Amino acid sequence: MRHEVRDDATSRESDQEPDGPYDEGEQKAERDVLVASGRGERREGTERQEAGDRDRTRLEVRGGGEEGGRKRRQGGRVKAPVRRHAGEFGVGERLRDEDERNGETGSKVASYRSEPAAVQPAAPRAESEETRSQAGGPALSTGYPRSSQSATPPITWCVLSFPVENCSRSRASRRVERFAPARAVKRADTMSRSQKGQAACVSPRMETSPTTAIPLQEEPLNAETPLEALGEPLTPTPLFYIRNHFDMPTIDAADWRVTIDGAVARTLGLSLDDLRGRTPRTLAVTLECAGNGRAHMTPVPPGVPWGYGAVGTARFTGLPLGPLLSEAGLQAHAVEVAFEGADEGYLDGQAVRYVRSLPVDVALAPDTLLAWEMNDEPLSAEHGFPLRLVVPRWYGMASVKWLRRITALRTPFAGHFQQEYVYADAPGARSVEPISLSRVRALIARPGDGEELPGEPVEIAGTAWSGAAPIRRVEVSADGGLSWARAELGPALSPVSARTWSTLWRPRNAGTYVLAARATDTAGNTQPLDPVQNVRGYGNNVVQRVSVSVR
Repeated sequence: MRHEVRDDATSRESDQEPDGPYDEGEQKAERDVLVASGRGERREGTERQEAGDRDRTRLEVRGGGEEGGRKRRQGGRVKAPVRRHAGEFGVGERLRDEDERNGETGSKVASYRSEPAAVQPAAPRAESEETRSQAGGPALSTGYPRSSQSATPPITWCVLSFPVENCSRSRASRRVERFAPARAVKRADTMSRSQKGQAACVSPRMETSPTTAIPLQEEPLNAETPLEALGEPLTPTPLFYIRNHFDMPTIDAADWRVTIDGAVARTLGLSLDDLRGRTPRTLAVTLECAGNGRAHMTPVPPGVPWGYGAVGTARFTGLPLGPLLSEAGLQAHAVEVAFEGADEGYLDGQAVRYVRSLPVDVALAPDTLLAWEMNDEPLSAEHGFPLRLVVPRWYGMASVKWLRRITALRTPFAGHFQQEYVYADAPGARSVEPISLSRVRALIARPGDGEELPGEPVEIAGTAWSGAAPIRRVEVSADGGLSWARAELGPALSPVSARTWSTLWRPRNAGTYVLAARATDTAGNTQPLDPVQNVRGYGNNVVQRVSVSVR
């Protein structure tokens, strides 16, 4: 759906006449939200902007209660150990089983070979974007025994309370060792579940992995998830990507309240204890920044130069928003709900807080959460302590952090960040499409780009997700996208989380190969082979390509 962007918030009010008169409190709530988002009157202190950078002036508030910017180091690339497949499984047999589970017909299965074929070194991609069928395609087969698909693979936490050389080399322990910090000093019986997930079991065969998200900007802090971590169902919190528009606010949880006001029968002010005293819900959710993949556009649009790592999956614990809005008496004429964070800065000489809105039906959806925990631990400052909004399936700009105010609106919201996140074909375009659901995407977590591999079977693995519909299939190519073979999907932790996938690749000859992966969801959406261009660099779900050499 496309709509016109208006420069004046009041022009939107004339487009839609409210069902009834505003009361004084409702008018004040909407006016306050517009002012906070930069669409109302200018605040005092704009002269500070004129003396410095016109784009953004940092506030005096420092992030996370720490002095100055947080320095993070980037670890070295992991060279994945070669994983040998326990048995030989033909691609056709696996596809038949998977298609029966997905309700697909046997005619589709027949288009795939029942035996893997040999792979030749990568050839230049043809000028046309048409792809060949699997006949004559890459030698790929699924990477895990059939029994592992009946339930979520077990995870065995491995903690350094014993020498590294004694670590178990079972598949379960290998699933966590790659992404853990290099050292662990706590005993297992004193560690929380989240800390166990971050504890180290480092194989002597492996190099040091990144222990934090990889910083792209320091002020404000923006950092990517290492791609190596995206081959697992959950992303450890220290590796989860960070997206900030301004400096992180310092918040005292004892004094913090979230206010629900606007087009409601009664205003609510809730403390963290008030929220925790209710029945919580925990949900695994995949969040992705709308700018993920921006650095792979040509030319690269302005903005944070995200590669492919602005994504992660975590377990969020909190309350569904819908019952709280009902408790406040959400009025029938409310059309949107605005969410205001405590982070603020200066844009074009005006003090602005981060404010976004959702349609009422999305706000009331049972999976829309007010979360205070992430991976079974309280939210960190980087991820929105003490409370954040979590909106599954939508790009991450909707999941407002450091939440302080929720306002029901009788007219569509027109704040700065509501108009910033749109698909625009040209600068200044007035006919734009608002950004909402995450586009379908598959990523290769291992092997890494530029990695040198031995000439023996190697696992290709990664993750796939879509905001529009569940993932139906992931296909993998070893010749840059000329031919494709089906990968095996792992189980999803929830209906709104990514699915891991894997396949075993058998390169026949030494040489350079270009690996690629593409996902298709049950709504028929699939990834494009060429970058999706728009002037702000959003929603680029182009097929990822990874170059490897086989010796």
